Amino acid sequence: PEEVAQGLADVNRIIGARGSNSVVTVFDKVNDLFKSWAIASPGFHSRNFFGGVFNNALAGVELSSYGRFHQLYKPVRRAIDAGGSVDEQVAALRGSKQAQRLVDSGNGRFVDHMATLMRNGVLNGGQTTELQRVARARSINPLNPNNIVTATARRPALHVENMLRGTLAMDRLTKGLDIDLAVADVYKYHFDYDDLSAFERGVMRRAIPFYTWTRKNLPLQLEMM
Repeated sequence: PEEVAQGLADVNRIIGARGSNSVVTVFDKVNDLFKSWAIASPGFHSRNFFGGVFNNALAGVELSSYGRFHQLYKPVRRAIDAGGSVDEQVAALRGSKQAQRLVDSGNGRFVDHMATLMRNGVLNGGQTTELQRVARARSINPLNPNNIVTATARRPALHVENMLRGTLAMDRLTKGLDIDLAVADVYKYHFDYDDLSAFERGVMRRAIPFYTWTRKNLPLQLEMM
């Protein structure tokens, strides 16, 4: 209805962009701090891992796909840990022995497809990316959302999400699907965290920590029942 749409637009306008309202700015800082420490907890890591494995099982991912992707991901993981850019991560991938073996065996397309996943943000695009905006220089202040503890804890969470998302893509590519369908399945089972309306970005993601995951995972689970 027009009245509801106008009301939502008014709320979004009042809240405004990040940093445009002092009250909202304080709320954002508190929210960022909460999510940073939540990601640092062992419970988050275990739920993130087992939830992702469960969704891969729903997608019919074969166990062998984990090993195939892991072999390609090892040099990429090292490049990420060294702070490398996406271009440097792709270069590490292409320069690896595993990638060369695939090229020599006539399966170089898997290397090309993985590079595409990296450049398009399918990898490095999981739940932890909701805190990328606070990924500044690390601090020893525990009230800084990018303090040494929380920033360090985000790294293994990122690798777990990359492993889960990449394994699903590798599974689809191995089974003969093209890259577009593989990406579509990654977004179906592990979600596109940028795919939100302006209202969801401005209001819902602020009001509900980890809103995007809940918003996308609940319909998936209902669909798969």
